[in-house]
Amino acid sequence: MPQLKDGSDFKINRHIVGDESGLRNLISACEKAIEQGEYIGSDLDDFNGVTKLETEFLKNNQESKLTPIFLTAFSIVVVFLIFLVVLGFKSFLNWF
Repeated sequence: MPQLKDGSDFKINRHIVGDESGLRNLISACEKAIEQGEYIGSDLDDFNGVTKLETEFLKNNQESKLTPIFLTAFSIVVVFLIFLVVLGFKSFLNWF
């Protein structure tokens, strides 16, 4: 059976890995996707198919590299604000 996996299982990130028959199936699927726009089949192991997308679509829909940094900073600010609210509420209760 042909083998085709994403490289993260083998600590080779950003690679598609496979044996010879798996890679030949991928080549065939890519050629069909180029001609027809999409290929769906069961001969790609863990993958369902290959789809051709326009260059502009790929450029415009990239995830921003700032997103994880922004989410981390936002989370820290929210936790800090919650801490201040709890501290202020505790100080308010101490007045009574």
